[in-house]
Amino acid sequence: MGKKKIYDGYTAFDYLEAGVDYKEFKLTKTTDRVPPYLVPLFKNEEDRYEEFIEKNTIIDLHEHPVIWADDMAEAFELNHMGRDFTAYEALSRARIDCVFDHLMDGTAYITSYSGWKWSDVIHDIGIRLCDLHHQSMVTHCKT
Repeated sequence: MGKKKIYDGYTAFDYLEAGVDYKEFKLTKTTDRVPPYLVPLFKNEEDRYEEFIEKNTIIDLHEHPVIWADDMAEAFELNHMGRDFTAYEALSRARIDCVFDHLMDGTAYITSYSGWKWSDVIHDIGIRLCDLHHQSMVTHCKT
């Protein structure tokens, strides 16, 4: 798949109204946040890389593709709200095809600041799947 992803501009929870349905936070930029670092390759290496990317499915086995609060002092409050904002634009630019999303993992403290409560995990899965259902780029794979 490589570069063939089609991003339509959807951002997390576009189907809701910020400030009404949830508290709005200023979030970090998902692209051009830090200067890019490219590993210099010879032409033949670059060609080999591009061919590999295009001919294979690239899988990231451990990822948290979410956007954090720009002010990290608000991170606890943002997570307590129970809405991780998926970084769809960043995923569209990534040279990966499949992500094993580890959801809120250690930051799942929606109903309690102790975290890892069963209700927090179920809430996280439900909210994330609902948002995925509203966009068209990411495919939810399941058995």
